Amino acid sequence: MKNKKVISLLITFLVLSGPNFKCSEEKEASFNTIIEANNKFAFDIYKKLENDEGNIFYSPYSLSSALSMTYAGANGETKSQMANVLHFDENNKSIHKSIALLNESLDELSKGNIQLELANGVWADINWKFLDSYFELLAENYKAIARNVDMSDGIKTAQIINDWTSEKTHGKITKIVNPDDFKIARLVLANAIYFKGTWKYTFDKKQTRKSTFVLNDKRNVKTDFMFLSDTLKYFDGEHAQVLELPYSGEKLSMMIVLPNKKIGIKNFEKEFLLEEYLKWNNSLSLTSIDVYIPKFKTKYEKEFKQVLSDLGMPIAFSRAADFSGMTGMQDLQIDKVKHKSFIEVNEEGSEAAAVTVVIMREKSSIYKKTFRANRPFIFIIKENSSNIILFMGRIENPNV
Repeated sequence: MKNKKVISLLITFLVLSGPNFKCSEEKEASFNTIIEANNKFAFDIYKKLENDEGNIFYSPYSLSSALSMTYAGANGETKSQMANVLHFDENNKSIHKSIALLNESLDELSKGNIQLELANGVWADINWKFLDSYFELLAENYKAIARNVDMSDGIKTAQIINDWTSEKTHGKITKIVNPDDFKIARLVLANAIYFKGTWKYTFDKKQTRKSTFVLNDKRNVKTDFMFLSDTLKYFDGEHAQVLELPYSGEKLSMMIVLPNKKIGIKNFEKEFLLEEYLKWNNSLSLTSIDVYIPKFKTKYEKEFKQVLSDLGMPIAFSRAADFSGMTGMQDLQIDKVKHKSFIEVNEEGSEAAAVTVVIMREKSSIYKKTFRANRPFIFIIKENSSNIILFMGRIENPNV
């Protein structure tokens, strides 16, 4: 049975504040540019997913990272549309350097009981010519070293990329691509993010109890609720309660947004905007509070072609795409943007992972059609000036 939407939880792993990073003013300005772009993109994506049935969980940072590597090879209107969707300044030539600086700072958060690991991968068809300058940019700013693969061997290529996915997510996501994805693929760009953190204030397993969770359709289900009584950052707003649970070291936290009963999640989502999120961060204050939240574990996957097209970058998926920054020619377009994610929240803390792959395909192959009448068919003989049908029939067995 499909899970009903249980989005009383907004998972925000990267609640980044200035004090968390020791950096120059120049670096801080670079961080702020990317953070602002990522958070706008995060809410844009949520608005496109909120009508999906069941649980939702995704990494806007992973999606943005994989698309940023793709953006590095875009030109013309393709680049303009992608910049608009990703909230980049198209004229900012240091955008990739800014991303590199932020990634370096995020890597430094992996200390003690916190693991935050980022990885980028690139696989190029050995039978296709790419610009050295493009791969040099990816290596310098994304630490993504291009590997040559024979994409005509879809089984082997899928195995290579899925093995990388499993390794980078510590086995939480073991498969992101299929052999069929490589029939006319020429380049794959991937990002993986893995997080594991223990709560600063852990929940006592002995206090976990079965209790009732009310679904959207008002049905009740029994599930395990964890309990914590402590002083935490909290805000009681007009439409929702907001709680922040810090992870060990307090540089990362989980924010939980619980819409009021009268409003409900469906109505709340209509006004769920980035501006509200920013206001909540400024309104949180330390409060003595009893906390009851359910343990949960969920997986999510989606193909983002339609979502990204609807957000404003359809050209990138069309024959009009210009990714000449990759090959020097306009011979590639995005075929698929695939995303998978995993999260588990329990008494000790949280473990989460996400992978995004952008699969680039050869344009010319898109419109190569095949007509093979190897099954029953209908035929017509007509006069062409009037289109009057003279004969009409069906062939079920040409040997009869």
